Amino acid sequence: MVVVFINHYSEKTIDYRKIFEGIDKEILFITRTKHKDNFKDIFPNRMVFDSLDNGDEVEKALEEIHAQEEIESIVVSYEFDIERFAKLREKLHIKGQSFLSAIQFRDKSKMIEQVKDAVKVPNYEVVNSKSDIIDFAEKQFYPIIIKPIDGAGSVGFQKFNSLDEIVNYIDNNTAYPLLAETFISGSMYHTDGIFENGEIKLFSCSLYYNDCHVNDNAIGSALVDEDTELFVRMRKETYNVLKSLKTPEHAIAFHSEFF
Repeated sequence: MVVVFINHYSEKTIDYRKIFEGIDKEILFITRTKHKDNFKDIFPNRMVFDSLDNGDEVEKALEEIHAQEEIESIVVSYEFDIERFAKLREKLHIKGQSFLSAIQFRDKSKMIEQVKDAVKVPNYEVVNSKSDIIDFAEKQFYPIIIKPIDGAGSVGFQKFNSLDEIVNYIDNNTAYPLLAETFISGSMYHTDGIFENGEIKLFSCSLYYNDCHVNDNAIGSALVDEDTELFVRMRKETYNVLKSLKTPEHAIAFHSEFF
């Protein structure tokens, strides 16, 4: 059996040597042509594609491999691959994160609907046009937030403080649907760690000193002391979120953000 690992990154970005230390598995390393010579001493068994996002080229290759040698698991390193390869796992009956679980972690509208009874969430609505954004703003209060449903890293994030700002918003290249939310004023934190079998195995909490609301500044954060009440509260709230979502049986890494 083989474990497939799909890589988007260069040796300057991530240290796979340290990550895979002590792991005794047959690894099929899939990467882009631009990184074809990276990590060769760690992963001699490899497939190279000009693009990992080119239609279903990678999926077809994995289907052929699975027909000859059973794939034990598919591991992705890129957030935008989560749903795509969850769907392939289900098609090929490979253990791992299901498509439903992937959707709940990637689709912000599905996620917020799933966790709203477990933690406090902003008022929200899925919007499909500029007029929808205006309607939402009229029902709420300024400022409001607009963001891609399946975005990452604050890309596409917009904060509107008035109707004029919405009206002047140029959306010719905007990909709908989007998620509209009421703005939550306060300090922004993120929590990170490992979750497995209903338990948080590893946990950290950090305070952003610049966050996605601050334009043209680098985003950074500092760890919160484990002995503080805030740390304990954040761990509890993170646990409530994770228990509300459909998680796979194996360990997963998580990243969450709180105000």
